[in-house]
Amino acid sequence: MTAYIDRIVTEVVVQPESEQGKQETDNRWLEQQKIEATVKRQFTLSQRTRAEGLDD
Repeated sequence: MTAYIDRIVTEVVVQPESEQGKQETDNRWLEQQKIEATVKRQFTLSQRTRAEGLDD
């Protein structure tokens, strides 16, 4: 597949994914996403708690 980006022309070759290790990679990625979501949620909750203290 040829890709045109402004003045650059490049050839992109798609390679099939190997089935080995795919499930392990997916699980690690999903676990990382869950951890990041939890950390962001905790940060949001802590900021909200601090903001409520300012209203008093």
